[in-house]
Amino acid sequence: MADQAPSAENVELGIFEDTKHPDYQVCLNTVEKTIKSNEKVQKLVDAIEALGCEIPKKCVGPMTGGFISSDPQSKEPYVPQIIVCQNQIKDSITFQTTIAHELIHAYDACRSKLDISKCEQHACTEIRASSLSGECSVLSEMMRGRMQLTKGLPECAKRRATLSLQANPVCRGVAAQAVEQAFEKCFNDWAPFDKNDILKG
Repeated sequence: MADQAPSAENVELGIFEDTKHPDYQVCLNTVEKTIKSNEKVQKLVDAIEALGCEIPKKCVGPMTGGFISSDPQSKEPYVPQIIVCQNQIKDSITFQTTIAHELIHAYDACRSKLDISKCEQHACTEIRASSLSGECSVLSEMMRGRMQLTKGLPECAKRRATLSLQANPVCRGVAAQAVEQAFEKCFNDWAPFDKNDILKG
């Protein structure tokens, strides 16, 4: 679970065409179970639906998860899509934080027609997804071999947001700068959560 920048060359956004493939059904079942049992995920799903968006769920490889947004300029209904890859995720905590991370992107896309060709917008949603999903929790960081307890959350959110932007060809050369510019505002934007949700983790 070490930090690793996704390689655009290695990410194939192909859906399993064979719906009888065991990973496909296991993935969909695990997504549905997580939506029903995880309060954070349920709150995100409810908030996205309240904004009038639907979330088709796809299972693809070879990555733990991803997000596809519709073209914000399109006249078609706006349909953000999350990708979860059960065959790439080795434990339930990672699966749940991956779903939460991608749902935060879906929420951001739904409320503001996210355009990831604009690096500050991409940075903002990555900062929020890293800090709110649980992927920067002390436990998650310890699983990556990182033991920093002071300033751990903001440092982790910056680091992981920068890695994500480096996978975006438009933002690769300005990833760290875009994250710094967006950080204060976006790190303190907890929507759709409130303070009690954040304190519960």
